[in-house]
Amino acid sequence: MWAFTNSDRFVRNTATRRLVKIASVHPTVLPALIHRAAEVNDLYVLERVCAAAYGVALRRLPDAVLRDLASATLDTVFGQVEPPVHILIRDYAQGVIRLAHRRGLVNDTDWTRAAGPWSSPWPGRDIPDQDELERLYPLFADEEPAREGSLWASIHLSAGEGGDFGRYIVGTNHPYGFPFTTRLRSEQERHAAPGDVGASDGTEPSRPGLLQQFTDALDEDDPLRATFTNLLTHAEATAETTSRRRRDDPIDADAVTRFVILGVADRGWTPERFRDLDRELYAEQSVGRAPHKRERIGKKYQWQAWHEALARLADTHLLQEHPKRQPVTAARISSTRDFDPSHLLSGNPEDSAADDYLDTTAFWWLPLPTPEAPDLSSFDLQCAWVSDQTALLDTSRLVTIPGNVVAASPAGRTLQLRDHDEWILLDGTVAWYWDADGPAQNLASEGVWADHAAVHHTVLIRQADVTGILASPLKAYDPHYYNHGFTNSAFLGEYPDQPAFTDLLDDRGQQDGWTTDTNIPAPVLHTTDHYTWEGSNYDCSLTNAVSVSLPSVHLLRLLAPDAYARDGAIRAPHGEVIAFAPNIFEPGEHALLIRADILHTKVTQADLALGSVIYQERRSGDAHKHDPWPGWNTRTSLHIHQPTSTGWNLTGSLQHDHQYAPRPPHTPTPSTSDA
Repeated sequence: MWAFTNSDRFVRNTATRRLVKIASVHPTVLPALIHRAAEVNDLYVLERVCAAAYGVALRRLPDAVLRDLASATLDTVFGQVEPPVHILIRDYAQGVIRLAHRRGLVNDTDWTRAAGPWSSPWPGRDIPDQDELERLYPLFADEEPAREGSLWASIHLSAGEGGDFGRYIVGTNHPYGFPFTTRLRSEQERHAAPGDVGASDGTEPSRPGLLQQFTDALDEDDPLRATFTNLLTHAEATAETTSRRRRDDPIDADAVTRFVILGVADRGWTPERFRDLDRELYAEQSVGRAPHKRERIGKKYQWQAWHEALARLADTHLLQEHPKRQPVTAARISSTRDFDPSHLLSGNPEDSAADDYLDTTAFWWLPLPTPEAPDLSSFDLQCAWVSDQTALLDTSRLVTIPGNVVAASPAGRTLQLRDHDEWILLDGTVAWYWDADGPAQNLASEGVWADHAAVHHTVLIRQADVTGILASPLKAYDPHYYNHGFTNSAFLGEYPDQPAFTDLLDDRGQQDGWTTDTNIPAPVLHTTDHYTWEGSNYDCSLTNAVSVSLPSVHLLRLLAPDAYARDGAIRAPHGEVIAFAPNIFEPGEHALLIRADILHTKVTQADLALGSVIYQERRSGDAHKHDPWPGWNTRTSLHIHQPTSTGWNLTGSLQHDHQYAPRPPHTPTPSTSDA
């Protein structure tokens, strides 16, 4: 626990991850740890113990253990009139109580204590102007205005309005991007019941308009009711979009930086105590502005003061982007969370063969045949290889993986999967690369190159729409249609039903999941989502980014409504694995496999079909030349598979081909002197 006081992110984050791992097996240690942490006068300790508690709670604790953990959290964090004024402590601790409340382990009164918002005022103190601040905490000694005479210079030059912390964390470089506006929450909003949302301008909710009243008075089966309902829905969406575009005046970010500097002094930083130590810590760094590093003691106190500022602003002001979202938690403030405690992953594995080429592109979970290698010896041969339509792969077969293959894989062994369970690929990518010497591991950075890639997605389609789809043209592939994901925001364990994740669903505007925003001429239901926590960010317990493909929440509701994410797998309530991401367990591109029998049963019962959308492309070029360019050959395919009593039947396919013409070598125009 004492490692949590450290400003070294590698020590602190690794210790937090280890506590999550230990407490996942021995969760009964957490209540006592929370009580001990609350007695320490360094909020870094309570923050990380609460983080571990929330992370472990998200991993499915027994009722009795979760009740004790919630009780300890209520006593320590929410036992006073106000919880600690720290946005992350409140976020983690509130999460523990929310989980217990949902399971009926704490009463409504206790949940109200933890739900917020609270009444910490902003700024809660006088903030001096810049001149007065520098008089109180001078950058340099008067008699020696250079590095040797530095006093508070390291703090001012980091947390001040022109410093990196001030510019990129507080946001003085882009003031209209500051998360809070100058608009205060009304008293009605401040004291709303948990989950309630008042009017964004603080007024009482207005009566329905005349058109709404007229619509409500119509019979349910009256055709006019549907027409007017659509009009009202469109008008509401337009008003919401307009409201988001209208930027309110932001909080003065420069004043926030001065608040942070005052907070550093309040926490005990002085030049006499920490200047020389901070110099040594800073001198050891060779990563510049990168967040993945050890930090100064002064930087530790800057973070604490910043998290205090956010907690005070959350209690008093409205968010810029989503003013109606209350209460304001760390998850609702962009880039505030810096550590995901809900998983035990250290990062996606990478291929260990750095020097000798090892063909890791032909993954067992996307078993497509390797395309014929190109001859890159001339531009004409490059063009011929790229434009060869016959070389595009046949992707009409539904990608199913035998159970014995899956069970023998690293994922199968880790998850103890069974030999007889067949799996279906819902999402995946495979690519082959070549350079002048032959097969390569990735796109060449020197000389000529070529690649052939296949991107595989799936969607669910209503059976009633299948005939119409097959009678219509297919549009070209656009990755934005299918790339749904969340990065450094919601925790992996908060998928699929915690507020941090459901906020993301609301932002996408697909509450029921069905969308027409694809290249398919009918509504479809996406089958996958994607979690990413970047390994180069502030979490120094990660060796690489953690990237996990997940069933979309709408597919999950169809398959197993109470299923949950546990590291790289999705488990049914009784613990059985129903889907997993194989690239969490061995090197490879992102992918998602799902139990074939469960998918078949649920798709059949819902009168749906499974659509496979496969995009292929063949390209070639020279890493250092824009011209000549051998062109680009693409194919978008849609294969619709309908469930039958014996498996799946390929009902029909569509494809959209497009070739981008090559640019031949540039021939200079002869000059007059040449003639």
